[in-house]
Amino acid sequence: DDGFGVTGVAKTLRALENGQVQELYISANFDEIEYNEGEINKILKDYSPGNGGTVPNVKEARQIADELIKQGIATAEDVRFIEDDNLLQEFGGAGALLRFKMTANQKT
Repeated sequence: DDGFGVTGVAKTLRALENGQVQELYISANFDEIEYNEGEINKILKDYSPGNGGTVPNVKEARQIADELIKQGIATAEDVRFIEDDNLLQEFGGAGALLRFKMTANQKT
């Protein structure tokens, strides 16, 4: 989480939205995905993901994991599923390496 990487579902989702993600890392155990529902809801409303304007239900971790994966497939060079729950557990089950750092003019 040093500018060339992000941890946590919210920061990872925002970086995916900004096209910054080079490699997406997500827990293979979707039951381990944890996040602040209000924060994720705001991000989802900001960019209205999904087909036909359908926004994932923030109360369903699997739908949020699906959104991370969809955005990763669309914008990242690589999507990696992490089998060892301990590696991403303290970060809510998601993180990413970035292509570039954020600047003051970009969304955060």
